[in-house]
Amino acid sequence: MEVTVDLNKEDFWRFNRYVMFHLPKYRVMMWAALAAIPVLSIVLLKFSGFGWVYSVVVGVLLGILCDFLFVYRIKSRTMRMVKHTPGMLGERRITMDSSAIHEVTGKSQLRYPWNGIHELRRDEEYLFVFVNPLQAVIIPRRSFTNGEEEDSYIKAIEGFSKKRFI
Repeated sequence: MEVTVDLNKEDFWRFNRYVMFHLPKYRVMMWAALAAIPVLSIVLLKFSGFGWVYSVVVGVLLGILCDFLFVYRIKSRTMRMVKHTPGMLGERRITMDSSAIHEVTGKSQLRYPWNGIHELRRDEEYLFVFVNPLQAVIIPRRSFTNGEEEDSYIKAIEGFSKKRFI
């Protein structure tokens, strides 16, 4: 089976955002970091002699601003990495056989044996075949011509990998 995929910057950012907010290990760390900023702001303001109401209001507002800047910074670093790493974006052909899933670009040919597949994940727009805890073969669902083609591709991946999409 084969599908041709054309990855763009937004696809790569959405994959990274998915990892940060959906994979249990990283989701907990991300939410802890996002919650810690307002809490620390409140505590620091309170210990600086401000009243509780002022500390909570300003701490929450400051925390929200810092959280947005935190996520923006992660996104800008991700986009910079994509810009300076040839072959991460663009068209690629993803094929599979009984031994492995293959990803072929204009610059590389990668082979991931089925017994090394970490997990299978999906959301409304993508299929992610994780080859390790942080790296995945990204397959946008828009790459399929129809739902039947997508379903048969999903069944083939699940059959070969002996795992199920979550």
